[in-house]
Amino acid sequence: MDGLRATRPLALAVYIVCVFAGTFQGPLLMIGWCALGIAVIGWYVTPEKPKQDLRVWVLLGVLVVSHMAAIPGSIWFGTGNWILTASAVYWLLPAMVIFLIADDGVFRWLIWIAVIHAGCILFNGMWFSGVMGYTSGEVNKGGLTFNPNVAAGLLIIGIGLVFWTGRHWWAVLPMITAVIFTGSRAAFSVLVIVFVSSLITGQFTWRSSIGMVVFIIIAVAVYGLLHQQSQVADYPAMFSMTPDLVINDINVRWTVPAWPDLYPHGVVEHLGLHNVPLRMAREAGIIAGAVWLVLSVWALTRDRWTPAWWLMVVILLLSILDHYTWRVHLGSLWFLAAGLLLSRSANIRPISSPDRA
Repeated sequence: MDGLRATRPLALAVYIVCVFAGTFQGPLLMIGWCALGIAVIGWYVTPEKPKQDLRVWVLLGVLVVSHMAAIPGSIWFGTGNWILTASAVYWLLPAMVIFLIADDGVFRWLIWIAVIHAGCILFNGMWFSGVMGYTSGEVNKGGLTFNPNVAAGLLIIGIGLVFWTGRHWWAVLPMITAVIFTGSRAAFSVLVIVFVSSLITGQFTWRSSIGMVVFIIIAVAVYGLLHQQSQVADYPAMFSMTPDLVINDINVRWTVPAWPDLYPHGVVEHLGLHNVPLRMAREAGIIAGAVWLVLSVWALTRDRWTPAWWLMVVILLLSILDHYTWRVHLGSLWFLAAGLLLSRSANIRPISSPDRA
């Protein structure tokens, strides 16, 4: 029994990485479901389970029902995209299980997953850009996933977990460098906010931050010189964003093809609607978007400054300009943070900075 309880955090991490990396395709489907099953058994044999709040589960039930109603809604009110709408419900149900069995011990495993993910991005950035002569646009910047924005999101969360748990400080260097290699401007903006917040709250010191920034600049410059490609990491494009370009990028992400209403319209395939509550209000109805906001804000009133609280903060920041934090790739992390905050206190709290550790 003790062994099953001890494997719960690792099993949860395996499930999350399988969803992130494969979207339940191929052998990852079986591995992910088996890992989730082991995590559920580990939770079940745990003698002291957190007390669940019935009000929270009622709101979660509204979310599920709203997404289920979007399947016929996509036919009646939407564009008939019922297959993708059904797939959204397909991953939402196991995510509810994550909420129930959430364990903050998964954080240390998520850091290692993010490190491996960063290593894949850096390897592709160096090898394919330099050795094989690929152009910047041909390089795989997604790491364990297919999309550089999604890839950058996991890196930001991994960096934040290092700051907030005080563990594995060395991992910050490859992960921040990998964020630059993804070329994701939105993720880089959130990274700056996370970095500054960690400085203000004392989880990271100015001396360490200066050394880290210098290291990252040198690392990216050396990669560019060795491979004779100034665009190897897309950092010129990232750092040359003017206010007009930033505003234009935000306008594209917030473009609304049709405003939300009470009726669920099903999954929308559009360049805009990158804001999570706005997109959810269109796809599953205004009530669903409102419920998501209520649960998110409610979670932020609990266990402030803990790793789970900071995880929710980062997810909400990323959700302002992108919607993958609610999709199958990183959506499980919202339920993980919400489960820790809305059912019990997180055990892992920030410890001393790297200069004092």
